[in-house]
Amino acid sequence: MRTLESIRLPEKPDAIAPDGTLVRLLLALPGGSLAHFELPAGAVSHAVTHRTVEEIWYFVAGVGQLWRRQGETESVVDVRPGVCLTIPLGTDFQFRADPTAPLAFVAAIYGGETLGRPIPEDAPPLFTCIAQDDVLLYRVVEGLYSDWTDAGRSAELHIYRRGNHGFGMAKQGMPSDHWIDQFRDWLADLAFA
Repeated sequence: MRTLESIRLPEKPDAIAPDGTLVRLLLALPGGSLAHFELPAGAVSHAVTHRTVEEIWYFVAGVGQLWRRQGETESVVDVRPGVCLTIPLGTDFQFRADPTAPLAFVAAIYGGETLGRPIPEDAPPLFTCIAQDDVLLYRVVEGLYSDWTDAGRSAELHIYRRGNHGFGMAKQGMPSDHWIDQFRDWLADLAFA
């Protein structure tokens, strides 16, 4: 049985998201987690695409605009406290804060794991990598790898000591900068490359 948890919003951020927002982690359960995000007044986030998670955002402070695109569908939404919206898997998005105040929202984050669903027998091989200091997804990726291997499917996991959340192709002067080389080696080993 899980313990009952409660926390206050942390004063200091726990991480910086790939879009550039300050992240304050709240609580998590097996199906998802909750976090508080803040973009400084007058700032514009980096444009990103969610490839492993889906989110529901609820704005709690500030005023701004959010651009979203899924395939051919594109929209711009004016955001302010009380506005709630979704960022489904595969959505490209970028947002900006009005110069008068930071833009803040709380996001429920789902995905990146199988949630108890069986791994299909024809599931493709899985390659995944994560930084141990990725406070948002470290345990999720670890669980995904376990689910894949427990089902007898081919999987490879690389855990880097440092790299933060969403290191992707960004060069940070860390071992995680070379994940793409390990991915190429993995493809060659499987005779895909």
